[in-house]
Amino acid sequence: MIPSPQPRVGEAHATAPSEVDVTQVVIEHGRFVWLTLQRFGVRASDLEDVTQEVFLVVHQRIHTWEGAGRITSWLYGICLKAAAAHRRRAWVRREVVTSEHAETTDEDAVSPEQSAARRQARARLDEILDGMNLERRAVFVMFEVDAMSCDEIAATIGVPVGTVYSRLRAARQEFEQGLRRMQARARGAR
Repeated sequence: MIPSPQPRVGEAHATAPSEVDVTQVVIEHGRFVWLTLQRFGVRASDLEDVTQEVFLVVHQRIHTWEGAGRITSWLYGICLKAAAAHRRRAWVRREVVTSEHAETTDEDAVSPEQSAARRQARARLDEILDGMNLERRAVFVMFEVDAMSCDEIAATIGVPVGTVYSRLRAARQEFEQGLRRMQARARGAR
């Protein structure tokens, strides 16, 4: 007898919550969790730790997933709470990160001035994004950076597409306000 293939976790009610294996969730959705936490602004140096926290919650709470919706929506909610808790803890941390791990890019091909300008632009972008509401930030990054459609975002996070449009509009306004504040500070510093 040929065994039937294992259904993917969260695939249209294919798997009952009591049958879900946490290892399978990690294998199938680890990249989703990693990217979601990145979108929420968890720094590269903390991604492994916060991802592990998410999967600890999954292990403890897998029995609460009802199986009615997509598991990515359930994981998104856990990521949101983990990222929010991480941000709260970050404000009281005493450590100061002096630099993020160097990204593997063709930095050697550009001049030191261009490289410094890129780092400064990235730091300004991170500052603006860090000031944004987490849910709006995630939708903004998914749409503007990851080039996902609003329908894809809605399916991923488990909200109506109108909610995605609303969050995206609010996120764009919030981003523009952050940019104006930063520009005003720069003018005031001259």
